[in-house]
Amino acid sequence: MKFRAIVACGLLLGATVAPSMAFAEPLNCKFGSSSKWGSGWCDLKPAITLKEGQCVRATVGGTASQVILRVIRAGENPGKENTFLGEMVTLGPDRIVVVRVPRNLDKVKTISVHGGKRAWSVTFDSGNGPASAEKVEYGDCGDFSG
Repeated sequence: MKFRAIVACGLLLGATVAPSMAFAEPLNCKFGSSSKWGSGWCDLKPAITLKEGQCVRATVGGTASQVILRVIRAGENPGKENTFLGEMVTLGPDRIVVVRVPRNLDKVKTISVHGGKRAWSVTFDSGNGPASAEKVEYGDCGDFSG
């Protein structure tokens, strides 16, 4: 199986916490984070296409115990909700989130992970801390069933 990796970022597509999978090949990202918004992101250059049925795996930093992943496509406003990849996820001890891409998403320019008190329409548990993206990977997840 061939894999592509995005190092240090966030995302969400029907989020599922799952066992470790072998991912590789880092993508060209510019990383950032905001303690004000409780989020971290990976800006991708060039933009990529996430294909239906593939998986994204994110290793989450920060102190968040709950997160949601999001993608921003070319032309979308980063201040808007845009496309969440799945539902809110409670992180396990490994702080890894694996999500299956629900449909083809072209021109993805940013993958972000969100914690804190609230991310648009998503409200987290009281005391949830900020999230950052330490590592984000993308690749074939085969028959992954979480």
